[in-house]
Amino acid sequence: MDKSIRKRTPTLQELEAIDGGPIQPYDERFLVNKPIQRRAFITLQRIVDATEVALADPAIGREKISYIHIINQTGRDGTGKPITVGVFYRYFNNEICAMNYVWPERRDIFFNPANRPVKPQQ
Repeated sequence: MDKSIRKRTPTLQELEAIDGGPIQPYDERFLVNKPIQRRAFITLQRIVDATEVALADPAIGREKISYIHIINQTGRDGTGKPITVGVFYRYFNNEICAMNYVWPERRDIFFNPANRPVKPQQ
C-alpha cells in the first residue's frame, strides 16, 4: 500500500483501486489486525455490534460517531466493562474504518439493523 495512504484512512475508492475488488461489508481491508483466537473474534464482534448500535442511534448516526461512542457502547452489551481504547485501535485505525467495515454503502443517514449485511463464514 502507498505510504501516503498508510498514514490516514483510505477512501473507499482508493481501497477498490488498490485491491481491484469492490468493498463489501466486513471487508478485512479495514482491519488493522485480523483476529485469530476465539476471544479476539468475540472482541471484534463486540466492537462491530457497538458500531452498529451507535450508527443506528438518531442522536449519533454517521455524522457524529466517534470511537468514544463505540467504546462506551461495548460496555452496555451485557458482557461487563467496555473495551479499552487500545483494544479498539488494535482492530481499527479510527471510527471511519469501523463504520466502513460495518456499513460501506451508507445509503441512509442511520444504520438499520434490520438490513444488516450477511457476515461471511469464518
